[in-house]
Amino acid sequence: MLPLGLEANQRPIFEYLKQFDPTHFCATASNLARWGRAFEPFAGSRGPKSRVVLTGGEKLTPAKRAAVEQLWDIQAVDIYGMAEFDMIASELPERTGLWLVPEYNYFIRAAEGVTEGICDQAEGELCLCVPGGGVHATGDLVRVLSSGLVKEYDWHESFAIEVLGRINETASTSDGAMITSAHVVAIIEEIPELEAIQILIDHRVDGDEISIITELKSGLRMQPEIRQRLMSVFTDCNIDISDSIRHGIVAAVAVHSVLERPFITTRRGKTPRVLELYNGGLQP
Repeated sequence: MLPLGLEANQRPIFEYLKQFDPTHFCATASNLARWGRAFEPFAGSRGPKSRVVLTGGEKLTPAKRAAVEQLWDIQAVDIYGMAEFDMIASELPERTGLWLVPEYNYFIRAAEGVTEGICDQAEGELCLCVPGGGVHATGDLVRVLSSGLVKEYDWHESFAIEVLGRINETASTSDGAMITSAHVVAIIEEIPELEAIQILIDHRVDGDEISIITELKSGLRMQPEIRQRLMSVFTDCNIDISDSIRHGIVAAVAVHSVLERPFITTRRGKTPRVLELYNGGLQP
C-alpha cells in the first residue's frame, strides 16, 4: 500500500521501496502511472518485480489501465471500497464490472425513493446495511450491470456494478447554475467517443470560464465534429447553464484535450468530475 500523498519527485522513498522487491502495490491508477515513470530511471537490473497492482479511489478507465499495465508490465485489478468497510467490490477474472462482496446486504436508493434489494440495470446511490443495524449511504452513484452466482469464490448470488461518480459532486456558476456528476454521465453517454471528462468552472472578474477537459477512447483524436457535438450536448443537458451563457454570466466555454490540459487531481489522487476554480486556482 503506497501513501496517497507520495509524489514522483520523492526519489529517496522510491529508492527505499525498491530494496524490498515488492510484488503487489495498491494505489489509484493515476498515481500508479506517475510512480511507474518514477521507478524507470533508477530501477536497474533488479527493479520492482510486481505481478499485480490493485487500483482504487477513482474509475479505472481503459486508457488508465493501459498506461498502468504498460509502465509496470503487470496486470491491473480494480477494487472499490471505503475506509469504513475496506473492499466491498472487485473485478473478477473473466467477468465484467465490479462484483459486490456478499458480506453485506445492499440496496439502491433511486431518485424517486428507495428500491429494496438490487436488480439488473437499477441506478442510484449504493447503500448497504451495516452489522448491528443501520444503513450506510456510500454517496456513490452506481449502475447494476448483471447478477449471478460466483461459485469459484464460494460466494452466494452477487451483483456487478459500474461506479458512475459521486452524487454530491457539484460546481456552480456565479449565478447559481449547477453542474453535477449526473450531467457528466449524461454527456459521456451521448458522445460515444468519450472515455472521461472533467468540467471546470473558473470564476473570474470578467465572467465565468468553463473548461471541458476530454479524454477520448484509445486511438481517437479530437475532431471538429466531436467538439461541436460535445458543445451541443453540454448546453442541451442543462438549461440553467444555457441561460447563464446567454445572459453573459458565463463568458466562455472551451473544450480541451487531456493531453493539452491534464485533469486536476486532489492530493489524495482522485479526479473530481466537476470542480470550481477561482482565477485559475482552487482556493477562492
